Amino acid sequence: MTRTSILLVLALCASVKCLLGDFVTAKLGESVKLSASRSCTGDEKFTLIKRLKDDSPLTVALRVDGVWEPGLNYTSRISHHSVFGVVLSRLNINDNGLYEFTCGGEIVTLIQLEIFRATPVSVSEGGTVELPCYYYTAGELVKSVRWERNGSLVIEMDRASREIRYGTGFEGKGSVSANWYLEGNLSLTLKRAQLEDTGDYLCYIQQDEDAKRRRGHPAAATLTVSKRHPDPDHVCPKDEEKKGMESWSIVAITVFLTLVIVGPSAFVLGWWLKSCR
Repeated sequence: MTRTSILLVLALCASVKCLLGDFVTAKLGESVKLSASRSCTGDEKFTLIKRLKDDSPLTVALRVDGVWEPGLNYTSRISHHSVFGVVLSRLNINDNGLYEFTCGGEIVTLIQLEIFRATPVSVSEGGTVELPCYYYTAGELVKSVRWERNGSLVIEMDRASREIRYGTGFEGKGSVSANWYLEGNLSLTLKRAQLEDTGDYLCYIQQDEDAKRRRGHPAAATLTVSKRHPDPDHVCPKDEEKKGMESWSIVAITVFLTLVIVGPSAFVLGWWLKSCR
């Protein structure tokens, strides 16, 4: 299938998912699962290829007797996952691109794989943190900005309507500058960070009408939220009050024992001395 044909198919497709399937994102150096929407039957040749920039195909894997075998350039990085697909490991930047599952020479599934390198960011539990992301928006037809965490929505802002959509748990704590389009600053601010906010965050802009996504720069951040430990120098007012009450209790008990024990003893001693005279 030529590049022109692929572009034509995509242009006629109202939704990227109808033929391309979901965009697949994966972190540099890790692994990703690539699966076809259906399997080949009979003796048809089932192949996974990567479409290079010059439109030439590069064989990634070939299914032989029900088992996926790696292509020449993937001998140590492809492993069988199921009759539908494989796992590609130790991802590098050249793994970015368009992948085609073909059955008897006909395309079954197209997958757009995006490899990202994440910037490490850390924050203490309950703190505020900014995940940086920028994009040259001047003169660009941009529909929205979108942040995802581990593949799920964090926040999406529509440029024209100014409508904001939040993912579960991020309403009121995640925000992007209202001037993101004018300034090209797509950075995400997270308030009151919780341990469960830890994960990989990806930043995109959505092009108008054509459903294309473009990554910001840097495209991703790996957020680590660490548990907050009590400050040993910080004294809680309630603890101070408790200590004060304990001190007064000790004083009161001491006075009581003095009156009960020492007082009568002194009286008896004085009476005895007086009687001895």
